[in-house]
Amino acid sequence: MIDNSYWYLSITPKEYEWIYRGTSALDLLYLFKRPPKDEIEWKGQYLNTKLWRLNNIYTIINKDGIKELFTMNRAQHIKYAASLRHPRVMVLKSRQRGISTFTLIDYNDDAMFYPNMSIGMQSYGLDESAVLLEKLTVLWENMPRVILDHTRLTKTKQNTKAVGYSNGSEVRVQTSFRGDTLQRLHVSELGKISARDPKKARELKTGTLQAIKAGNAVTIESTAEGQHNAFHEWWYNAVDLIGERSLKDFFPLFISWVDDPDCNLEMDTTISEEDIHELEVIEAEYREYLIDNGLDDEAEAFALTRTQKNWFVGQRRELGKDFYQEYPHTPEAAFNAVQDGAYYARLWRQKGTVIHVNIEKAGTKLGNILYTSKDLYDDNLDTYVAMDLGMNDMMVMVYFQIFGNEFRIVDEYHNHGEGLEHYVEELKKSGYRIKTVILPHDAKVTELGTGKSRLGRLRELGVRNCKVLKRTPSIITDIEQVRKAIPFMSISALKADYIIKMMGRYMKKWDETLGTFAAKPLHNEWSNPADAVRYGVLSGIWAFLDETKRAEPRRRRKPRKGMSL
Repeated sequence: MIDNSYWYLSITPKEYEWIYRGTSALDLLYLFKRPPKDEIEWKGQYLNTKLWRLNNIYTIINKDGIKELFTMNRAQHIKYAASLRHPRVMVLKSRQRGISTFTLIDYNDDAMFYPNMSIGMQSYGLDESAVLLEKLTVLWENMPRVILDHTRLTKTKQNTKAVGYSNGSEVRVQTSFRGDTLQRLHVSELGKISARDPKKARELKTGTLQAIKAGNAVTIESTAEGQHNAFHEWWYNAVDLIGERSLKDFFPLFISWVDDPDCNLEMDTTISEEDIHELEVIEAEYREYLIDNGLDDEAEAFALTRTQKNWFVGQRRELGKDFYQEYPHTPEAAFNAVQDGAYYARLWRQKGTVIHVNIEKAGTKLGNILYTSKDLYDDNLDTYVAMDLGMNDMMVMVYFQIFGNEFRIVDEYHNHGEGLEHYVEELKKSGYRIKTVILPHDAKVTELGTGKSRLGRLRELGVRNCKVLKRTPSIITDIEQVRKAIPFMSISALKADYIIKMMGRYMKKWDETLGTFAAKPLHNEWSNPADAVRYGVLSGIWAFLDETKRAEPRRRRKPRKGMSL
């Protein structure tokens, strides 16, 4: 007879049934409702069941620095249930939910109880990955003797990059697993990896993920680091997937602070008018999130508690602008936060600008950005082109117009591996009446291979009306000029989506040695469009207008046909 008073999981039996609905774990409910009858049952059923082991044999150091038996919290149960439904899980989460620790214990359990398992762990730095390995030392040193006697397991390797066991299994830390064969992969903080070094994110996709067979377990988990990075892209690829999810696809799992029991504070605090507004927005958006996920009844009953509101006010005061990135209530709230080190992203979002896109998205909002179907281009206005003649084989052309005090980016073109002839042909095919082509200061420099400057080559190709910018003493000062222009800037998402993405991705370079952002930009695919926009702003075409002239748009009396170069 079952003793109904026996239950030791952190979730209730009702929550267990809801979380593990449709999975094989529902058949294991009895393990947590009564102790084993004898040693034979303990060895044959309890110890041979992974979910039981994950809540009974591992020791961790908790948030207070005290050793305690590890038992899964609600978020960890939700993550484990997701992995039972699909082998590849991508977790977008609020902070301190224990997903990294749990995945480490989960995969290390596989290494201990199954032979010849190769487990890979990757974080945004080797030091951070090594911290995960240090936790394995605590697990091993506090393993019950009866477990080690039963498994006859010994440790055969222990260093800063790997832990090995006598059954042939190994847990390794690397920045890439290209060329290896893995049975499990855990990637921690992909948001930080992709934001700080996009090359590592590409290597993860083209190298590490190819090292693991479809059907084997993969966990990618992270807090968000703004939009327009690999984690943002991969997350929405998983969310927007239509049709059956294959073994190569990821299952998206969002874990909010709203259902975190630690996000409560008993002590009442003063709640400002701004706090009240923010809390109302959180409640409304979270209800909408529940409805979108088919939880209409929960949405109708949902309201933040007094203790949650107290916690929110204190935590938001402490974190300020970073609160929603670290503690999102919905996926959209997580990604709407702006990543550290971005030059323009915060200003662009705060602008509350209108960007123009095709009619299918018209009327929708992304944070403060409203999508409309109107094209920005005005046939009555002069059109200018700012060209970045990239030395890394990437060239970008930004088409812009001036309308009153508005700097309008109406179109763009970018490519690589092409000569100047290709870009001049694109200018001619664009159909715009181009008044001036703006070039960087080094356009006059003679190239060794040809003995000609790029300005000279452009003129030979028929581009006559060029303006070469003077060299400025500081790129940081120039970037600040662009920041000042952003409140007056509009960008057509219909034709210049690449430039809009740049506004979120153009970043400072990360200094691995100092562990901080350097006072110079990261040179990657986003520095090219950023340079082109900067040339347009610095050209003086917009900046020379005084307040009186800005009041009315500059229009030509008699539009000319064809390209004016």
